[in-house]
Amino acid sequence: MRRQRQVCPTFEGYGRPARRRPRAGAAVRRTGPGLRRTGPGLRRILAWKSNHKRREYERQRARLQQKGTRSAHLTIQSIGDTFANWSEDFLHHASKELVTEAVSHGCTTIVFEDLENIRERISDASKFQQWAFNELKRQVEYKAKQEGILVETVHPAYTSQRCSETGCGFTHEDNRDGDVFVCQKCSKELHSDYNAARNIAHKFIQNRRKSGSGGVTYHL
Repeated sequence: MRRQRQVCPTFEGYGRPARRRPRAGAAVRRTGPGLRRTGPGLRRILAWKSNHKRREYERQRARLQQKGTRSAHLTIQSIGDTFANWSEDFLHHASKELVTEAVSHGCTTIVFEDLENIRERISDASKFQQWAFNELKRQVEYKAKQEGILVETVHPAYTSQRCSETGCGFTHEDNRDGDVFVCQKCSKELHSDYNAARNIAHKFIQNRRKSGSGGVTYHL
């Protein structure tokens, strides 16, 4: 009998255009009660910490550039290296947390939104987030492979606007207001990250069914 799988979310999605905040991704699990949120708000931790650290680095660099001295230039190089090392270490721990969460819930697949086609439409600040997202995904892929977990992607269209409530699916930009998602049709209220995670999971499952892969069940 083919093994069936079920869906639970993890967090991802850094480097979207300005109107689209980072959101949840999804992971496919073999058994269990269905969707759940990962950890202590990893999405917000990643976005806030990385942006805060980057702004701090940019302020220091701008202040030193105004001095124009050799010692200032050497200091810029030093803090740049420090920031790069911090970023790598932070993403290492974030990716480890994602994979550990997937393993603890028996997940077989981690699903990210495919953000490859937005690079030309994002600001310089968001380009840093895009790099962080790509590096996070790379590290997750590496760690997930060691645990026998697959990493897949789905198209990101309307995951933040669609109501994930079973039987609804109403899609409108007014459904979301920051971290709060309230469907304008059925009045379902969810955290916007959790709603997006359900939509990403739904997309992944629908894609598998259309391709004839099957073997996936979910409880949303």
